[in-house]
Amino acid sequence: MNPGKLNKRIKFCGLDMNYKNAADEIDPKNKELFSKWASYKSNASAPIVIDGKQYMKMSAEITVRFDKTITDDMTVGVNDKIFEIDAIENVDEANKWLVIYCSVVS
Repeated sequence: MNPGKLNKRIKFCGLDMNYKNAADEIDPKNKELFSKWASYKSNASAPIVIDGKQYMKMSAEITVRFDKTITDDMTVGVNDKIFEIDAIENVDEANKWLVIYCSVVS
């Protein structure tokens, strides 16, 4: 992977377990944890049916430099879309690049 192809700034979001509401109770909120430069490739969309309505499921591949803090329970923000992480691949187990497979239903 050529580092010069990391031309999109993406946001990684997760639950903030330290957030407390007005009643001083822990109320996890989804918040931006950090951002990274990445390569973004959108894959083909596929129609799916949920409760009789047709939606489009879009998948994407995102490549970033290796970071052990990225987990599959996070979400990824690219432009105006929020993707859920489906799988994370450590390319060649070399700890240099991660390929993140993610999807969004709209």
